[in-house]
Amino acid sequence: MRPTITVCTTCRHHASPADADELPAGARLAERLEAMAGERRVEVGVRRHECLWACREGCAILVSAEGRTGYIAGRFAPTAEAAAAILDWVAAYGQSPDGSVRYALWPEGMKGHFIARMPDKED
Repeated sequence: MRPTITVCTTCRHHASPADADELPAGARLAERLEAMAGERRVEVGVRRHECLWACREGCAILVSAEGRTGYIAGRFAPTAEAAAAILDWVAAYGQSPDGSVRYALWPEGMKGHFIARMPDKED
């Protein structure tokens, strides 16, 4: 089963609060992930969600797949670099049988961003 990245679209990034006329940082990160996943042809779903209740950690994402451990990560800027790091990590996650990714395979842009790990519902 392919992994899904659920992106909080209402997240604001602490370093760049948005104006009322600007898309929230989470929505901008979702746009970058969708575009980059398509360009790279990465086997991943990108799903938008209004709130992941990780407001102090914005921009927040949830990475999940059936039968695998899930992960919540945050504190991302809505940049191409952040989207690339997320997609690189998710590619390794997708190749893992249980959702565990060896630290040596983590892109630098994912280190320090994990908030929580969630066991598969069957564990």
